[in-house]
Amino acid sequence: MDTFSINTEDIDVAKIMKQIQERVLEKKKAGVYTDEEIREVSELKNQISPQKEGSYGELALHLRRLHHNWEVATSAALITSHRRILGPFIVALKKIGFRIFRFIAHPFVIRQTEFNAASVRFASVLMDELSRLAQENKELKEKQEKLLQEMEELKRKI
Repeated sequence: MDTFSINTEDIDVAKIMKQIQERVLEKKKAGVYTDEEIREVSELKNQISPQKEGSYGELALHLRRLHHNWEVATSAALITSHRRILGPFIVALKKIGFRIFRFIAHPFVIRQTEFNAASVRFASVLMDELSRLAQENKELKEKQEKLLQEMEELKRKI
């Protein structure tokens, strides 16, 4: 996912970001924020950053599209015409042609819809499992870091 830009002359994002950074520095100098708090906020920002989790964001976007467009059978186009005299006749012919096509293609449309629904269900389960594994991986990394710290402390004591 790319970052977005705001296309107005009234809002200067760079100026707003600079003001925020200046306020943080002022509060840090005044003792409102500690270095530890700033580090924690930076780590939190990195954890939820779209650049770090870009593939998950893109997967979620594709999954939402799949959920929205899986049912082929209900996606019938509205048949209209802008012509005043021939319009009603053209619309009637198109509707008849569409009904004939739908009658012939119905078994294929049903199979495609069933396949699409199964694909969406599979992608949803896969995304849930991927999220679960990512969370488990994060917890294991934290546990590993904790164990490494404990090992270093034991080495220092010996």
